[in-house]
Amino acid sequence: MVSEQAILDALRTVTDPDGQQDIVTAGMIRDLVVRDAEVSFTLAFTTHPPAAKARLHSLATRAVSQVPGV
Repeated sequence: MVSEQAILDALRTVTDPDGQQDIVTAGMIRDLVVRDAEVSFTLAFTTHPPAAKARLHSLATRAVSQVPGV
């Protein structure tokens, strides 16, 4: 079973290019739900341009998908 902590640890590897901190510390992760092998969350963006939003989304998705059991 996948833990919420494992997901948050994976998401901490993704850095917000604007704030130079990880997206968890930056408060960008909202509504995290872990059910068995399924994970969902919302990325809360502020003033990021569309290309940065797409890149962060891709990086976050990739990081979470590498957690064993997801």
